[in-house]
Amino acid sequence: MFMTIKNMRYQTDELKAIVDLVIQRNSDFAHPENLLLSMMTDDRPHIRELTLRRILKARDQPIRKGVRQFTVPPINFDCTDYGIP
Repeated sequence: MFMTIKNMRYQTDELKAIVDLVIQRNSDFAHPENLLLSMMTDDRPHIRELTLRRILKARDQPIRKGVRQFTVPPINFDCTDYGIP
């Protein structure tokens, strides 16, 4: 997804506006769990380490009861990296 957004920045504003709407509408692959999975395969060791720490921290959180509601995450189209604070 990141590479798609990055490559689209070179297109015309008209085309970017159309594609950005489609990417935002179909951004379920940008859900935090999916983003962490892709970060685990990054070539940079510090990104993989960061991901491992975040997963281990999440495992220490109490388990919530019930079904979690999926919400479409907002997409930062001006990102230069994963964008996880």
